[in-house]
Amino acid sequence: MNNSTPRMTLATDAYFIIEDEYKARIAAEANALSDDELRKRVFDYKAEKIISDARNGTNWAAYDPDPADMSREDMIDLLVGNAGGCAPTLAIPADADDPLVLDAQEVRREEWERNVAAAIEAMGLSGPAAAAQHRAVAEEAELSYLRQLTEETWELPEAELRWRAEEIVAKLAGGTDGDKKFPHDPNRMSRGHLLAAIADHINWLTWSPEWRSHTRLAAE
Repeated sequence: MNNSTPRMTLATDAYFIIEDEYKARIAAEANALSDDELRKRVFDYKAEKIISDARNGTNWAAYDPDPADMSREDMIDLLVGNAGGCAPTLAIPADADDPLVLDAQEVRREEWERNVAAAIEAMGLSGPAAAAQHRAVAEEAELSYLRQLTEETWELPEAELRWRAEEIVAKLAGGTDGDKKFPHDPNRMSRGHLLAAIADHINWLTWSPEWRSHTRLAAE
């Protein structure tokens, strides 16, 4: 039975957690301001919007209330409500493959080719049909494993996610030791940022080896 409910990608889920954390931080900062400081912050926000309108030929600032007449609660709500940005790919069809899984699958294609060739040789098989059959079996098994691992990553409790982050990246990488190294300290990141970093690292693995080496050297 197919599930028809759309679902978000791991990267998008992580984005929304990060946005919630960011808005909570903005709310805490705004609540700590005096009324005058808060009103100045709102005037500055509206001034930036007016400048943006003039640059883009829009008039979004006209829909905001006059900061001089706003209550403290309304000013905080305005600043918090407009914090953050626009999320990438909001959702994918329920029966579609998560792009992160597909990215990881592509990274491991060369490894599949080697495994398929070894299996064919070990069984004494030959010919294009045999190669195609075993390649399809290997890819489907790998895709199933990666899909399950990605879903399990999202379901992990926060503490377990932190200590398993490097192991998860290593399993998804399937490449050299350098590719498997997670370039972050999971214990210094929020859950949302950690999930997003895992997603970014998987996407980085889809780059060519030359580009990965280039970016690693640049970072060092």
